[in-house]
Amino acid sequence: MPTLSEDREAIRDLFARYALYVDSGRGDEFAGLFTEDGRFDTGVGDPLVGRDALRSFCVSVGGGSMHHMFMDQVIDIDGDTATCEASSIVTNKGQIMLVARTHDVLRRVDGQWQIADRSYTADPS
Repeated sequence: MPTLSEDREAIRDLFARYALYVDSGRGDEFAGLFTEDGRFDTGVGDPLVGRDALRSFCVSVGGGSMHHMFMDQVIDIDGDTATCEASSIVTNKGQIMLVARTHDVLRRVDGQWQIADRSYTADPS
């Protein structure tokens, strides 16, 4: 059984990969970070549900000019479930596009942490 520190480091790595994959348009890898029934509420339109929708979203965002940054992560773990709340900044072509809070529910599946439910709450403009 991993230690609390090892679990937190694995979750931080999950979000680093999330940023890398979405920013470079790597749809399959991005979708693989979520559970099969993973849900992502971007704050715009209906939530995305399932890996096919998540893959399509990532590919539609494209790659190359966006950067997602997550900081001040507060990670709470209870067995094979966890929550993470963080601050997020998204830039596009060097300009700040979004400042938000993220809330995630994670599950350990076959020994790996995956995102079960993710939501963005943008700061008021």
